[in-house]
Amino acid sequence: MSVLSLSGLSVGAGGRTLLAGLDISLEPGVGVGLIGPSGLGKTTLLRVVAGLADPLAGQILLRGLPAGAGGWPAFRRQVVLLAQKPSLLPGDVASNLARPFEYASSLGSFPEERARAGLRRLGLNEDCWQQSAESLSVGEQQRLCLLRALLVEPAVLLLDEPSSALDPESAETVTEMIDQERVERGLSLLLVSHDGTFRARLCQREIELSGFSPEKEA
Repeated sequence: MSVLSLSGLSVGAGGRTLLAGLDISLEPGVGVGLIGPSGLGKTTLLRVVAGLADPLAGQILLRGLPAGAGGWPAFRRQVVLLAQKPSLLPGDVASNLARPFEYASSLGSFPEERARAGLRRLGLNEDCWQQSAESLSVGEQQRLCLLRALLVEPAVLLLDEPSSALDPESAETVTEMIDQERVERGLSLLLVSHDGTFRARLCQREIELSGFSPEKEA
């Protein structure tokens, strides 16, 4: 059974339809790369799938149930968007990592030891634990946001250019961590990245979105 399904999905912005008639079925442990030129609507699509914007038409199903059927907080714990621009809260690294576990939709307590181990694995010095998250470099912030997303153990991870601010060594570490979650825990991925090597490492198939653009058809 698919963990996530998009059926006849259409998305848009500013009164304009960007993508129409999308049908995507995402199985557990499968990565799907979304490709197409800039401005096509890839980021908008990820935001709609994450429940952060409304679709123009169509349906999003999580394990066969409409998105938000069990409440949007619970849905967003299962389907997590990792945006290209890091989204951090005021406060230190520790509080940013712990914040998702303070919400009512959380299913457990903050796994501090796993968080510290994740920092080390991602090349972030554990001394940054009490450092202001906003004082980190953009690349470090991207890795921090990835760790925060993985700690809640979502079913689906939506990634928007996750390696855009990373050097090759950090990108390799990030790839390994995501792929381990995919293989060992069955994490499903929807990935937008202009880095073909990054996509090839994480995705079992790719979807060219240009064919779903109404302007392309015109």
